[in-house]
Amino acid sequence: MLRIKKIFPFALAAFALLAPSISSSAASPATRVLVKEDMILTAENPVNLVYTDSADIRYETDYGSALFVNLLVSKGQFVNEGDPIAEIYGTADAADILEQELKLKRAKEDLTDIEDEKERSLRDAQAFLDKMYDWKADKMIEVGKLDIESINITYDLKIASQEEYIAELTKTLNAMYKNRDTKFVTAPISGEIASTEVFHRDDELKDGTVIGTIYKADKALYSTKDTGNTFWYGMSVKFDDYHGNVYEGKVVSSKSPTLSSKVTADSAYIAITGEKPEDLPLRLNATYETVSYRNVILVRDSEVRKDEHGSYVLEVTDNGNIRHYFTAGRTLQGNTVALDGLSEGMVILAR
Repeated sequence: MLRIKKIFPFALAAFALLAPSISSSAASPATRVLVKEDMILTAENPVNLVYTDSADIRYETDYGSALFVNLLVSKGQFVNEGDPIAEIYGTADAADILEQELKLKRAKEDLTDIEDEKERSLRDAQAFLDKMYDWKADKMIEVGKLDIESINITYDLKIASQEEYIAELTKTLNAMYKNRDTKFVTAPISGEIASTEVFHRDDELKDGTVIGTIYKADKALYSTKDTGNTFWYGMSVKFDDYHGNVYEGKVVSSKSPTLSSKVTADSAYIAITGEKPEDLPLRLNATYETVSYRNVILVRDSEVRKDEHGSYVLEVTDNGNIRHYFTAGRTLQGNTVALDGLSEGMVILAR
């Protein structure tokens, strides 16, 4: 829906009222004095995000499965990354967790024993080497050095292997904890819920089970539609969001498919600039306002005449009506913008 408001300067409007004193022809009711005006275009239309990608919402785990409790969103709902999508509960058994904890405890104790054994072996080997130095037994000194090197290599391999085993046990235990404590499947990205799968309470969710699909929002690009010749490239647009914040943008593309002989439906992609995409809102209010033209002469469409030379109006003079050609600009709801060729105060024939 469009509303166009014209702002007439007071002095020029007063001049228009005095126009009948110019001449007998200017006094005719069928004449009009051209004045400069502001055309303010206000539109009230839905402003939608443009979606360029999508992502699956999945239950993911490193251990076990979970049971479905309840779906917390519906199709078309906007969500932020990390928002809960579905309520679930894990199936990790308390006895299994306890057994895993004991395995991890014993593995850490075994690592300590290996490290202690390495320290004792190195201490004994160093004591033997020191004695060989005292005896100046060159051959046995070389044997002692090789023995220390062999101890380091052997026990470093044992320690590395045990640490890797501990890491695996820890990963599994943490996954079991998570499986036991998990309450929600969350949104992987910010956007709009595109679809959801059908689950019943206590349905099993295995690793990778798809809960639904979410459209990824390109938060810097929006689209809107309107009837009437409304949008054009580079047009400035202002948005209000639901929190009173104002954003400014530019139309980056538009098209006007004809609905009938007199009606077109403009659609436009609007890029909001001057902000980081992650700082832009996921949803905008349906109203926005732009100042289309300032301080211009508007000619009613009914007053515009055309011939092979272009657009013209009939100027009323003391010597009769003469053709006055001008460059026609944008046409908005029965008014054509005169880009040049017409001057303020000119009296034209109205119809």
